[in-house]
Amino acid sequence: MVFVTLPPYILSGQVINISKAGLYYFDGNLWQPLMQDDKVEYQTILVLDRNTDSPLTVTSQWSEPINLWGHKDTYPTSTKFYNLGTKKLGALEGAVSFTKIEGIINIKFLVSRKADSEPVSDDVVMDISDICNEIGYFPTDVAWLHPENSTALMTVFLQNNSIHIPATTLNAIGSNTVGEAKGYSTWTKPHLK
Repeated sequence: MVFVTLPPYILSGQVINISKAGLYYFDGNLWQPLMQDDKVEYQTILVLDRNTDSPLTVTSQWSEPINLWGHKDTYPTSTKFYNLGTKKLGALEGAVSFTKIEGIINIKFLVSRKADSEPVSDDVVMDISDICNEIGYFPTDVAWLHPENSTALMTVFLQNNSIHIPATTLNAIGSNTVGEAKGYSTWTKPHLK
């Protein structure tokens, strides 16, 4: 066992888990933290911009973890933003958030389309490989979307590092359409770059 006062500059090899000062033990391969009480909620927010055709773009770095709710029983949250242009993808707007605590990933949709949006004849596939590779989420899940105050369900597929929206679902999206899915990862935290 060792008490680390200053973590290494480069987190790789045996010291990959030594990200802050504290007690660590050697498990034969890696130095592991002795106490696991400092869990962080990692939130990746994908903003959908109906006015551009820009590919998936990082628009911020991971923020310093802060307690967003100001309550002692909540995890500090670190947030990172991405942007994706959807002008040619049915002019979808809103956001999709990927919240990761330990290995559990909650995906939430809050999306809409303007009433005068052109109907779409083909399915839409949005490549989110950069997000998936960063948070360790390799999806094979289904999200159920529904307009607020409605029980009509529509499917969205999270697969092959993409969000796949069938044309029938996309054409049915109006204002304030919400939904969610849950995924899992063996990674406890994303690649923090």
